[in-house]
Amino acid sequence: MNLLLPRDIVEAVLNDKKTKNARVAKCDGSEFFLELPSMNADFPAGKIILKLGDSGFYNKRTKSLEGAYGLRHIWDKHRVEIGATSAEDIVIFLESILLAGAEVLIDPKKGQNKAIVVESGTGMMILEL
Repeated sequence: MNLLLPRDIVEAVLNDKKTKNARVAKCDGSEFFLELPSMNADFPAGKIILKLGDSGFYNKRTKSLEGAYGLRHIWDKHRVEIGATSAEDIVIFLESILLAGAEVLIDPKKGQNKAIVVESGTGMMILEL
C-alpha cells in the first residue's frame, strides 16, 4: 500500500484521479491520525487513515454527490472554505480536528457506518468504516 507524504502530493497527483486507495500520511510521516474507540455494536474501534480518495460524481436521479471521499474530495469541494492551498494544508486542518478528546457523534441519518468528529472552533469531518 502506498503511503504518500502530504508535501509530495502536488496538484498533478490530485488531478490524476489514480491510486484512490493510496494512503496519505500525517505531516510527521505517521500513517494513523487517531484511534477511535468503539462507539456501539455497529461502529467498532479503529485507526483513522486518510486515503487519496475520489471527488465523486453528481447523481442526477438523486440530486446528490456520491462516491466522494478522502483528500481529493476535500481538495475539490472544501479547499476554499478551509483556506487550503496545498494537500499539506488539508492534512494540517484534519490534524487540528482529529485530537484526543474531540467530540464524536453517530448520526443515523448519515448511516450506521459513519461517524461525525466535531472539534469546536476548528471544523468537523465525517468518518466512514
